[in-house]
Amino acid sequence: MNKNEVYTFLSNMYKDVLLDLNVNKVSQYFSPDYIQVTDGVQSNLNEFLNHLLTLKNIVKSLSQSSFITFYMMRKKEP
Repeated sequence: MNKNEVYTFLSNMYKDVLLDLNVNKVSQYFSPDYIQVTDGVQSNLNEFLNHLLTLKNIVKSLSQSSFITFYMMRKKEP
């Protein structure tokens, strides 16, 4: 992947999974062997999906900060 492809992939993943909490798109971005460690606690893909479902049920809305948008736009190739 070149820099623009990486930017597009990460931007789409961030929006689809982390902002929209679309659990149906997780498999497009995450390996079945995905492992996440948060505060020393290890979670697998199923645990991550369950976490997203919980968030989807309790979170009214999510948004991306202007700093992240600014930072990501600066990293994109012209």
